Amino acid sequence: MSGFTVLLIEPDFSNVPEVRNALTGGAMCSEMRWVTTSEHALRYLRREDGFDQSPRPDAILLTWNLSSDEANRITGTLESDPALRRIPVIRLSAENEAKAPEKHSCRSRSRLQLERPHQHHAGVH
Repeated sequence: MSGFTVLLIEPDFSNVPEVRNALTGGAMCSEMRWVTTSEHALRYLRREDGFDQSPRPDAILLTWNLSSDEANRITGTLESDPALRRIPVIRLSAENEAKAPEKHSCRSRSRLQLERPHQHHAGVH
């Protein structure tokens, strides 16, 4: 996919190289941009405060380390902004959100919800 850009919103830098390799190494995207908070993500998406030359992402990836409040802020803003509404959002989750929907209202706003597999046995990776 030539020219496909993903905006990663991940507060923990130590996870960024692995996500970058997974996305760009497998030809899923040609470029990955990274911010740490919903505030930075919204400034990036609106091209404000130093992000004025940033490319508009083709998709947004919210990781399991992002709080539900931060994820809700991003997805709510995207829904209410006609210029940003078309950008697909992928939300990675470490919890089974189907069992706790009241904690994760952004689930309904995300276009794709992926949950981290649960490990039932010690030593299984």
